[in-house]
Amino acid sequence: MRLGLLLVLLVSATACAKRTASVEGDVYLLMQNGDVKRGASNAVRLLRDTVSLLSARTRVCSTFAEEGRELQERSKVLYAQVDKVIGTDRFEQVFARARAVGDSAKLLRAHSRLSIDSIFLKSAVAEAPTGVNAHYHFTGIEPGHYILWAETTIGDNHYTWWAPVVVTAGDSLKKDLDNSTEADATLSCPPLPYFEKSSGH
Repeated sequence: MRLGLLLVLLVSATACAKRTASVEGDVYLLMQNGDVKRGASNAVRLLRDTVSLLSARTRVCSTFAEEGRELQERSKVLYAQVDKVIGTDRFEQVFARARAVGDSAKLLRAHSRLSIDSIFLKSAVAEAPTGVNAHYHFTGIEPGHYILWAETTIGDNHYTWWAPVVVTAGDSLKKDLDNSTEADATLSCPPLPYFEKSSGH
């Protein structure tokens, strides 16, 4: 009886394993100077690929752009005042107010990134550490459409890996996250023309 039960459990576990899949790969970037920066001690997240995922990101960026335009108008007014008070006692006060608007634009950018990250995190179904070898490995993944997502900061630049994958039952899928899947400029909200330059890393 026990042997029969053990065989049933073994067959069941094997069948279950065949219905799921694994996904693994290395995480790295080849820099313009030829250096290879590995995404060690990081995390790769597996997101459920849905239409609502990027729609939510679009809504964040619409709000970001609207608030950015308001800051731009305020900044233009203040800097016009700065030109008029140069050499007077009011210069430092007006100039400080104008610079504060620029600081608000930086905070607005940071808030938009956090909002987008929060959206993506809520869609995550699994997370895999990259370890010292910058290698990630997911197991027991149900068939479906997913996105591999990871982020890093190198110097002053922020990078985002974004790789859609289709997982089928029994797959042993290999997918490196490299320059071909770097999509920070695409996923971040577009630059505010008056305050920011386009990101080219």
